[in-house]
Amino acid sequence: MAKRKKRPENVLGVRELVDAARRNTKPRKHHLVPKVYLTRSSVEGRIQVTETDTKSSFVTAAAKAARQTDFYLMGYKGLSEDDVPPMLFETLLSKVESDAIAGVDGASGG
Repeated sequence: MAKRKKRPENVLGVRELVDAARRNTKPRKHHLVPKVYLTRSSVEGRIQVTETDTKSSFVTAAAKAARQTDFYLMGYKGLSEDDVPPMLFETLLSKVESDAIAGVDGASGG
């Protein structure tokens, strides 16, 4: 049997991700578009938002745009919070987004 390679330090395993999700209880306003992307597209911290269904536009703070309360919260009848923490998906996305931005910054020299 082949010897397992050691995982890089910045890579979370499933157990570490679940543990982090159990500790992650604060965020309620989940961004549908990562806040870092919105912020990088802003002018003086503000962006123009256009609602596609009504075609109305307005300017708002990038940090407040494209977010919804508990959007990624996981909770299903019969699903134990001990088995699957409600913040698991939000925690996973946060890790993916931070790693992606680090990669973009590294590639662009930013």
